[in-house]
Amino acid sequence: MEVLKRILQQRNEDAALQAIALMHQGLIVDLTSNIALAAAKIEPQLKLPLADSVILVTARSHAAVIWTQDEDFKGIKGVRYIERKTKGAR
Repeated sequence: MEVLKRILQQRNEDAALQAIALMHQGLIVDLTSNIALAAAKIEPQLKLPLADSVILVTARSHAAVIWTQDEDFKGIKGVRYIERKTKGAR
C-alpha cells in the first residue's frame, strides 16, 4: 500500500506495478490481529503514522530490517534510515 501510493505520486502506474511485482518475490505477510494491536500500541509511543507502525511491527515479528528514506523511522531500532540526497548535492 505504502509503496504503491508513493510510486504513483512520484512516477506512474507502470513503475508502481513493476515495484509491486518485485516485492512479490519476497515474503508476503498478512496483517493479523496481533500485528494490528501491537501497531496500535506503539503508534503513540513512537509517534509514527499508523501504516508505519504496522510496517515496523511486521518487520520486528519476522526479525527483518527496514531500509528506508522515510524520516518517520529515523532513530528507531531495527531500521536502517538513509538520508535523502537533496537536489544539486554531490
